[in-house]
Amino acid sequence: MTWKEVRAIPSEPDKLRSYLEERIARRLTADPDPGYDVAEVTAYTLVQACKDIISRLPASPEARASAYRILASLPGIQAEGEMTDPLGRRGQALSYQEEIEPDLFTQVRLVVDPSTGLLLAEVRTNTTKLANGRQAELRVSTSYQAIGWTDERPQLPTHRD
Repeated sequence: MTWKEVRAIPSEPDKLRSYLEERIARRLTADPDPGYDVAEVTAYTLVQACKDIISRLPASPEARASAYRILASLPGIQAEGEMTDPLGRRGQALSYQEEIEPDLFTQVRLVVDPSTGLLLAEVRTNTTKLANGRQAELRVSTSYQAIGWTDERPQLPTHRD
């Protein structure tokens, strides 16, 4: 997104939802694929767009708050109460299931700092059956130590051959 587009993100929940649904519909219309369920793809993409506003875009605090309100209003999103993120910080958790393959689901938990509204972590958990019949839990997480502006250049990893 351009800076102009980021600044144009609406801050009211109803306007933000309409804005996001229009963008999603334009994208689906531009690249139609008859092999998917439009309503299902729209719902999935709406969740992803809200997560982007919360964690990846320099959106206003009001737009982030509206994105949380949209998430909370969606079917399948559950408030789980207090949870500790992978870095040991306490926050409020929202969770939902995401189908990653036919009949294979992952549990997604978003851990939010209630005092700032910033995302602390996204924790994805899959349960799989092992060859010996036992079940194993696979967990992947992304933790955010800081979200914000900086004038410093990032420290990139050294190049390895």
